[in-house]
Amino acid sequence: MSAEVITALLGRPLDGQPATCHGFHRVALYDRVFPAVHHCVGVPNCESCTHGSSADGATPTAVVNSVLYRVTDEQLMVFDEFEDDGYTRLQVTVSLEDGRALQCMIYTADLAPNRPMKALLRYGVPWDPERFRATALSEYVAMCEAFRQELAEGGLVPPVSRQCP
Repeated sequence: MSAEVITALLGRPLDGQPATCHGFHRVALYDRVFPAVHHCVGVPNCESCTHGSSADGATPTAVVNSVLYRVTDEQLMVFDEFEDDGYTRLQVTVSLEDGRALQCMIYTADLAPNRPMKALLRYGVPWDPERFRATALSEYVAMCEAFRQELAEGGLVPPVSRQCP
């Protein structure tokens, strides 16, 4: 999730640092501008898990993104609502740039049989973050801001989540 999207969803940025999550891959979805991350182990016909490299510089079985720090329960609730039932929050171990390992959570595509995300994955088609940034980010950020406003109006979260002490 880009810093712009996080800020749009939460009303402020979060601290973080680059990290790599091995054994996962970010792929394009049919008819969507955003990607899905999925666990590579045991996924049949997943060419992107065994060949080539992705546009974000990750190896075929690793996702490079950021670990976010000091995420409050309210902010986690916003992420849970945003990712909806097409995704599963999963605890994983990531590698930080300095080589340390860290436990964190990621949202992965729910690939259970008869789940909508399974049909949307474009196996073998890596998601292109630069294309997303150039063609869809501003509209996507506006959608995220509207989503945050709807949550706030529904009383699910405060208009701007507070900083964790």
